[in-house]
Amino acid sequence: MVNDRAITYSVPEAAERIGISKNLLYQELKRNPDFPRVVIGTRILIPVRKLEEYLNA
Repeated sequence: MVNDRAITYSVPEAAERIGISKNLLYQELKRNPDFPRVVIGTRILIPVRKLEEYLNA
């Protein structure tokens, strides 16, 4: 966290923030290699700033 603000979201958190189901977000991650993500082991994290930039593009 930076200044008590998360710098990444889990997939369920990101889905909730953008108003879609987590299953739909998982489908988008599988379909679209340009969707911002960081994979650590089996965990998928969505960088907050990159997500905001992606949605505003």
